[in-house]
Amino acid sequence: MSDDSVFNGPVDRSIQSGKIREGVKVIKSEAFKDCNELTQVVLPESLETINYGAFMNCVNLTSIVIPKSVKEIGYGAFNGCVKLTSVVLSEGLK
Repeated sequence: MSDDSVFNGPVDRSIQSGKIREGVKVIKSEAFKDCNELTQVVLPESLETINYGAFMNCVNLTSIVIPKSVKEIGYGAFNGCVKLTSVVLSEGLK
């Protein structure tokens, strides 16, 4: 898999929102771990895998929409997201 299709995480852990660019297929393990200010993130339709602990301890993340292209969500991907109250699973998600 090319490096362009893998999202390693933001450089700045204090980001409040983000949009992962189209073409990304994988969010690496712990990519957003401890991004304590993150409240929202937009996932691309190209995304296939959200790895282990990808959003671990994003304590201010309140909602997320999982695109129908996602085939795998790793163990504990949203562990510690204590304010996460809305997870929208797109129609056709396997």
